[in-house]
Amino acid sequence: MGFRQHDSQEFLRTMLDGLSEDLNRITEKKKWNITDEEVDALSDFDKAIVSWNLARSNNDSVITDIFAGQLQSTVTCHGCSHSSVTFEIFMDLSLPIPKVTYNL
Repeated sequence: MGFRQHDSQEFLRTMLDGLSEDLNRITEKKKWNITDEEVDALSDFDKAIVSWNLARSNNDSVITDIFAGQLQSTVTCHGCSHSSVTFEIFMDLSLPIPKVTYNL
């Protein structure tokens, strides 16, 4: 549309999101009463479980069964050494493809 670039990965994400929404088994969205402080007090393993359960409680389809995963990111402050762990649901992974060079 217009002058915007759309690539195959963006198309895949849009298609999977649309299919997942159309095929969602959840008819009533749940509201969770968990605070950031309560989540911060959990172990990383328990944070992962809570994050996954929160995401799947509102998005449960054959598409998420096949394609959904969870990525853990850790950021550490160099000044105070405090680490922050977050979890993100994904439907696709970007992988670098190494360039092949031929010496003739």
